[in-house]
Amino acid sequence: MRFETTIRRPVEARGVGLHSGVPVQIRVVPAPAGTGIVFLRTDLENFAIPASWRHVARVSYATSLMRQGVLISTTEHLLSVFYAMGSTTPMSRSTTSRCRFWMAAGCRLSA
Repeated sequence: MRFETTIRRPVEARGVGLHSGVPVQIRVVPAPAGTGIVFLRTDLENFAIPASWRHVARVSYATSLMRQGVLISTTEHLLSVFYAMGSTTPMSRSTTSRCRFWMAAGCRLSA
């Protein structure tokens, strides 16, 4: 039997994309058991991209996930925070495809 964990309550961070200069927002919410780690693109009607090896599109300088042509980049920052926290079922909602401030957001999650 594999135990799952999630976060206790929603956490939100806002910032500016490091390379894009675009305002970005991320909200991480508890997810139901069995969900796994899922990235939702809120700018695309909550399009879901599960964090799975099946969706790895690129790994050069960043880990990008893609599903049905929809991309989300630099997921490795937030994924590493989830791993360090032992969290297996958080759901991440992002307003953009590139959230390079996620490492700072991750520090807030783990604080």
